[in-house]
Amino acid sequence: MGDRGEAARQRPSEGEVQRSRAAREAMERAIRRLNLLEFMILGGAAFAAVVGGWLTAWLARGLGAPFRFTWFLASFLLFVVPGVLVWSRDRRASPRPSDDAAGIHSSTE
Repeated sequence: MGDRGEAARQRPSEGEVQRSRAAREAMERAIRRLNLLEFMILGGAAFAAVVGGWLTAWLARGLGAPFRFTWFLASFLLFVVPGVLVWSRDRRASPRPSDDAAGIHSSTE
């Protein structure tokens, strides 16, 4: 039993440490790139919402709607409503930790 415990506590080889460091650096680089991509997509969505709001306000001015208020409201709705829908769908799809995993027991002992 002593041999098994010592084998489990051995330090990793230099090659394993280098591979682990390289994998960590590659993962951090990928995370930074994905964060940048996420902000670019968010910026594109905001731009599309503002342009769509402008187009909506431009078309609604014939109905006598005030341009700036209509532009603001349409842009807000075009950006926020899809975001809330995606956020709520994502929350429903993600697994929630069970009560037992959180340490909450339903029965009283």
